[in-house]
Amino acid sequence: VIQLDDSALQLGLDNARLALETARINLQSAERSSGSALAQSDAALQAAQTGFDIAQTSFTEGERLLEAGGIAQAELNQLQAGLVQARVTLLQAQAAAATSRRAPEENLELLRLAVEQAQTQVEQAEQAL
Repeated sequence: VIQLDDSALQLGLDNARLALETARINLQSAERSSGSALAQSDAALQAAQTGFDIAQTSFTEGERLLEAGGIAQAELNQLQAGLVQARVTLLQAQAAAATSRRAPEENLELLRLAVEQAQTQVEQAEQAL
């Protein structure tokens, strides 16, 4: 009976198991962190929406005050500039929120695939033994 040295195959299996565990840890870590990033972008979006709403209300009130002679045109211009800035901030926050929703899911899918690939490598290494 000839006994083959399977130490290289065993090492391959050990490495495949280690890669699988690493892939699982990376996936779990990404799943945990994606929730907090999404919460932060949602909070920023809410703050930007509130700022825009306040600027819109202030500008509308400013228009009425200008008609009644309560403020000068320069003051209304400042309110309008504030409204434009609040709109820009809101658009930026909306874009950031959309990106934070999309990017983590794409990253999670890649990590899920990495886990599947590592699992396949473990199975192949087990069969080789």
